[in-house]
Amino acid sequence: MVDFGRIFGILKIILKRIAVRESFYHFIRILRLEVIRAERDYFLQENPRSIEKEPRIKNPTSIKGGLKVLILNGFPEDSALYRYRIKQKIEQLSSVGVKVDTIHFDAPNLVLAATQYSHIIWYRIPITDRLIQLEEKARLDGIRLVYDIDDLIFDLEICKEVDGIQILNDLDKEAYLRNMARIADAIKLCDYGLATTTPLKAKFEEMGLKTHIHRNAYETEMYELSERAIRGKIEKSDVIISYQSGSNTHNRDFQVCVEALVRALEQYENVKLFIFGWLTLDDRLKPFENRIVHIPFMPWKELAVFSKDVDINLSPLENNCFCNSKSELKYLEAAILEIPTIASPRTAFSEAIRHGENGLLAETTEEWGQCLDLLINDGQMRKAVGRRAREHVLQEYDIKKMGQGLADFFRSI
Repeated sequence: MVDFGRIFGILKIILKRIAVRESFYHFIRILRLEVIRAERDYFLQENPRSIEKEPRIKNPTSIKGGLKVLILNGFPEDSALYRYRIKQKIEQLSSVGVKVDTIHFDAPNLVLAATQYSHIIWYRIPITDRLIQLEEKARLDGIRLVYDIDDLIFDLEICKEVDGIQILNDLDKEAYLRNMARIADAIKLCDYGLATTTPLKAKFEEMGLKTHIHRNAYETEMYELSERAIRGKIEKSDVIISYQSGSNTHNRDFQVCVEALVRALEQYENVKLFIFGWLTLDDRLKPFENRIVHIPFMPWKELAVFSKDVDINLSPLENNCFCNSKSELKYLEAAILEIPTIASPRTAFSEAIRHGENGLLAETTEEWGQCLDLLINDGQMRKAVGRRAREHVLQEYDIKKMGQGLADFFRSI
């Protein structure tokens, strides 16, 4: 039996919406999508307890130059992923007068909300039915879809070899790889890309996406905090070396420098090691436990305060495709505090660091040892390299400069 009440209810919803459309032609184009949404809305009217609160789009800003950018997000606002790839873009684009908002990628009103934007950034999100609807709508309306990525998490063959995935149990590993496959499928719906590094840009271009390198940077709050932290630095006789780990997946990365670090601790009694975050202490370091301070993972604002008196920052990475796609973030976070970094010469670090000027690069154990000796023995060099690193970051990762580069890319597509 035909449910005329249901049909009438759905038609009322559709007619109410199209009453504000500019033309009958536009109505024809969106009819199929509206039927899908109207069916859902009718169900919610009949089942009020199921009604979801539709989220408001966040962070409305000014508009200039015809660009209107929407960022699809799926991460907590206090997470590093949200901060570096969403919050910073909002500040960068706003600083050059571009309207930019953000909304959850699975919001019920996503497709309707997206129609008012010229460019939509998909950040690290997996494919969903709603995104498929959005892609269809975007193609009809000429909206540019831009996928943003900051890790090589869409190449399953490479992901299978990553240490952080190998430590998972079979069930979690399967779920992780399944999500990676869904991210790869979402990328295929976009024609344009944003990537943090040159290798990621190359991967996107192999997939047919016209791609712009948009690096991780700093925001106003980070800059202001660093200013206060630098003023609060103290003079001391000890030399503090630090390694910061944001997750429990970096044990193999740390092995790159551990032998040179052991030698430094043996040779210099004034050297201390601060480990921030997650790391399993290598047995070779246990004889020096009285000079090793393990500081639990903490919010980034507190981390800047706790690490301001560090003298040398370490950023070792394995030499493989996954690590070679990583950004120079650990260099940037230390540099803005005038802390010199010794890093593995992966692509992003090699592009950012001029060896001996604003940082040091080391591949072998001998090179790590030489760099440690140099900075441990020469306090003036440590300070000079740290100052040049900060100058480099403030110039090359400037908020307006980053925003203008992103806006120029959007206008070019």
